[in-house]
Amino acid sequence: MRKLLVRGLTGLLLLWNCVAPAFGQSAPAPAAPTRVREIFVPFADLNVVLEADIQRVFLTRQEYEALLAKAKQSPLLPPPQAASLLSAEYDAQIEDGRALIQGKLVLEVLDKGLQALPLDLSGVGIRKATHFWST
Repeated sequence: MRKLLVRGLTGLLLLWNCVAPAFGQSAPAPAAPTRVREIFVPFADLNVVLEADIQRVFLTRQEYEALLAKAKQSPLLPPPQAASLLSAEYDAQIEDGRALIQGKLVLEVLDKGLQALPLDLSGVGIRKATHFWST
């Protein structure tokens, strides 16, 4: 009788170990669908919506979707340079026979990811370098 009770409790414990983790997990929430809001205006009433005298192009839905798909494609060729120096401003002060030079460099990153731009700073010690991200 005792062996039967021990086997029964062992079986229940094994069953509980298999089933219990499923109770702690909830079903993954379904992804919310992306909302696209569209406003339909009769062609005769477009002049009210588009009052300014600007050149426009009217497309069918299929033409618009095709242009949108082409715009989302990544370029086939990488840019010739990963980053380029757009401008540089320097301010110098002479102190105790040394020059303290402060510079502001504006760079443009043309390729994805972290890029390095070689700067010729031979014979110059850098005390501090900071960055500012702009979009």
